[in-house]
Amino acid sequence: MHADCRSPNVAFTMEVFTMSHNSISLKRFALLASAVACAALMTGCQSMVTTATSTGLVQTGSLTGVVHGGQIPIYNATVTLWAAGNTGYGSTATSLATTNTLANGSFSFQPGGVASYSCPSSGSATESQYLYLTAVGGQPLAGTTNSVSAMLLPLGLCSTVLSTNPSVIINEVTTVAGMFALQQFFTPSSGGLGNIGAPSTNITGLANAFATAGVLIFNGGSTVTTVNAPVAGFNTANPSLIITPEISKIYLEANILAACINTGGAVTGPSNPTACYTLFNDVNGTAAKDTLQAAYYMAVNPTSTVSSTSNIGTLFNLAASQSPFAPALTPAPTDWSIGVTYGSNSKNAAGAYLIAYPTYLAVDGSGNIWVVNDSSGSATTTANSVTELSPSGTPLAQVLTGNTLIGPAGIALDPSGNIYVPNYGTASVLQSYVSEYTTGGVTKTFPTNSGPQRVAIDGKGNVFVLEPSYKGGGDLEEIPALSANNTAATTLATGLTTDFSNLAIDSNYSIWVTGGGTGSQGGTAGYPYVYQFLYNGLATPNYTTTPSATVNLGGVTAPEQAIAIDNSNNVFVQNYGAETLAEFSGTSGITGNASSPYTMPATLTKPEFAVVDGANNLWVSNAVSTAGPVFEVSDTGVPVAPTVGYAHTYAEPYGIAVDPSGNVWVANYNSSASATVQAFITEIVGQAVPVVTPLSAGLPSTPGGVSKLGTKP
Repeated sequence: MHADCRSPNVAFTMEVFTMSHNSISLKRFALLASAVACAALMTGCQSMVTTATSTGLVQTGSLTGVVHGGQIPIYNATVTLWAAGNTGYGSTATSLATTNTLANGSFSFQPGGVASYSCPSSGSATESQYLYLTAVGGQPLAGTTNSVSAMLLPLGLCSTVLSTNPSVIINEVTTVAGMFALQQFFTPSSGGLGNIGAPSTNITGLANAFATAGVLIFNGGSTVTTVNAPVAGFNTANPSLIITPEISKIYLEANILAACINTGGAVTGPSNPTACYTLFNDVNGTAAKDTLQAAYYMAVNPTSTVSSTSNIGTLFNLAASQSPFAPALTPAPTDWSIGVTYGSNSKNAAGAYLIAYPTYLAVDGSGNIWVVNDSSGSATTTANSVTELSPSGTPLAQVLTGNTLIGPAGIALDPSGNIYVPNYGTASVLQSYVSEYTTGGVTKTFPTNSGPQRVAIDGKGNVFVLEPSYKGGGDLEEIPALSANNTAATTLATGLTTDFSNLAIDSNYSIWVTGGGTGSQGGTAGYPYVYQFLYNGLATPNYTTTPSATVNLGGVTAPEQAIAIDNSNNVFVQNYGAETLAEFSGTSGITGNASSPYTMPATLTKPEFAVVDGANNLWVSNAVSTAGPVFEVSDTGVPVAPTVGYAHTYAEPYGIAVDPSGNVWVANYNSSASATVQAFITEIVGQAVPVVTPLSAGLPSTPGGVSKLGTKP
């Protein structure tokens, strides 16, 4: 992330593992990295955010560091260097080398010594190229061994570790940051610790999770980090992106772990419970065996709910006994999840910001984030664009700039990664085209009917566009896959009632459309309509012009808007303003689930968009003008804790997406200029289950094939 990521003699702050000189921790110990700080390893060098290399390196390199419990060096801790597994999520990791810490907490893996190591073979059937360190046991107090102390530090690509010979720090902050970023790739073991690994089909997600850990660790000592990088299509000097993690929350969670780590490790209770007993038993229904597992259970059970009771308050009180990291969050949060915002004040020579009024977003197959900037309703605006960010927040490109986009109203990627954006226009002047930006850098335009507002793509790459009925004709149109520039869209249907609308495609290639209002295809003033267009297998167009239509179950008269489809082709539709969720299915018509509609939290009043993660859970944005939370709902219609929503920094959340690492990304339309950033997007770190991206890649290449919607990569 930083231009000097390979420069020697970089100072960083020990406890928080940052290269900043103005750490906000009150107690610091400076450490000099002989080659490069490990934080730069994970966030600064491009190789740390790509898939594993095939170099087959076997040379050894030194790796040194210290282990601390808060500010206290831990003596005789067992430090192990691991290669993450590559045979499945949480698959068995391989120990590459082991050593023990000295009295000052230091350790080293040296070339030619008993603790030397070499990188796994590039063709290994069981080992990835991604390394991490654990520190187990040791004496935080003289003469007293804490056998349940276990901490984590993700490193990154083995070849980079070898070439830079880093000096690192392992402590509670690196443990919290690493575990929250890698939670979807960790499996706890029955006796303590566990394994980090990924299937060979999702090394990309593992690599990106390592990069996210680097973002959290690197930012652990300052409120923001500014990333400057050259950006394709941004016609001025390198723009900057400002990354702001929830540092005080990371510190709070680190202090909770420290309450156990900086003791003798006794796990006794429930009468006069020790800190370790309280931590291990109150963090999850299945008790943790060590502090690393405690961090894991904080991540995957973010309300620490045991027997239907949240123990957040009890765990929050543990931090009072050990507060080595400051300032820590207070009062207690509603959940343990960690958020990060990515914003910018940079603008190009034409006055367009790198990020401005981010409205929609999508994730490509590499885990990069594509953000639609709808910064003006003017038909002559040059401020609209699409910005590409890496999974760790490095700005990569700005495309479809100038006057290409006018009232951009959505985004979708085809299975090859080509980007499509419909141009709705303005309330007074509707536009009539869809813009494409290809992976080869070519811009195409496809004429449509008036006011294209939503877009979805099937597994073949066919593009479907929806126009609203309150301005246009309520049309559904198709742009065939790989169409030449200026190919006009084909109208499949007209007269749909789509005042509040969206669309999605199932694995049978049925197109599902939400809507409401009045129109020739049927409708009522209550907007409670869902349409299904059945694929007929004939020559293009492959759909009949008359869809199935149904009123929402239960007689709820509310706009149907946010829509998502799971792996079993169940269709979930959020009712705007009614706090209910409807479920449908059907291969030849629409069938409602007998238990539908489901009751949603009372605060989920404006469900704008919904996506399905790799466990078929729904993630729903709540587009209230203030910081409306993001909600998670199971595929059985049950809100998932925290039922009050994930509370992070938002500003009218609109577009939402899940990436191959399990991160949830949210576009904040109403984020406007401030002293810090012009606008921002929000990441909820690791809380979702990794999913196949882009969305169209989850659909089969032929109708009726195997669906990968709602499926882990």
